[in-house]
This record gives sequence, structure tokens and C-alpha cells, in this order.
Amino acid sequence: DGGTVGAGGPMADLLLMSSARMVLALAGTLGRLGWMWLLVAVPVVNAGYHEKRLLHNLLDNYNVLERPVVNESDPLQLSFGLTLMQIIDVDEKNQLLITNIWLKLEWNDMNVRWNSTEYGGVRDLRIPPHRLWKPDVLMYNRGGAHQKSTLESD
Repeated sequence: DGGTVGAGGPMADLLLMSSARMVLALAGTLGRLGWMWLLVAVPVVNAGYHEKRLLHNLLDNYNVLERPVVNESDPLQLSFGLTLMQIIDVDEKNQLLITNIWLKLEWNDMNVRWNSTEYGGVRDLRIPPHRLWKPDVLMYNRGGAHQKSTLESD
């Protein structure tokens, strides 16, 4: 039984995951002094032996600049979704629409696969987003002369 990042889910789901947990708790007032206690626990990474070994084996020779395909000539299937979250402003005179949008990108990274039985049954793995390939996404039709999108090739 082979495992993939996010238990077979798309890589984009992985990008939203965090490798650490932050715990924040507030205690109420104590006595007549009205002291407020703040307890902040530092991020804790819960990674066992198999997860650490898997992470090392997957990312040791991983190149974030290479498209995650078997052959360089193979296309990469990329799903793109856009959700309009909020219309912030409409400027009719200048024909500008200012919005808040969420982009959802999904793809399968062929370089991040493993056999879960070889890694103690590990089926899910949290990987920091900066350690993985991500597509270049540029806004084509942006308002305002001061906003430019450029992408230079090598």
C-alpha cells in the first residue's frame, strides 16, 4: 500500500499544513490584584523515527526548481480554482474592482511518494511549503500602472 503526501490528497493541501503547533492559553484574573497570566507554548514538532527518516529520504535530493514529473517532456496536470471572498471597492471612474480572492492550486508531485509499509505505516507527512515545488502564478490583468508582474526565464 503506497502512501502519498496528505494520504493521497493533492499537494496543495500539503501547502496549507503547518509542521508545528502553537498553543496559546489565557488564564483568568488571580485574586484582587487582577493579574493576567499568559502561557505560550513554543511550537512542537511531533515527528517520530519513521517520519524523520521518510522526510530525509524524500527531500535529500529534491529540487524545488524542477517540475514534479517523471519525464521533462511530460505535462503537469494542474487544477486551478478561484473563490471571490470579498469585493472591497468598485471604482467606476477608473474601472477598477478591488477584491479579496483565494486561489486553490492542486497537483500531484511524482517525487514525493513512498510505500507506507517501509516507513512504519506513515501515510501522511507534513512538509514545510518552502521545501516543495510550487507553480509560478502571476496576475495578468492587474489594475494600476504601479503594479507589474514579471517573470524572467533563465
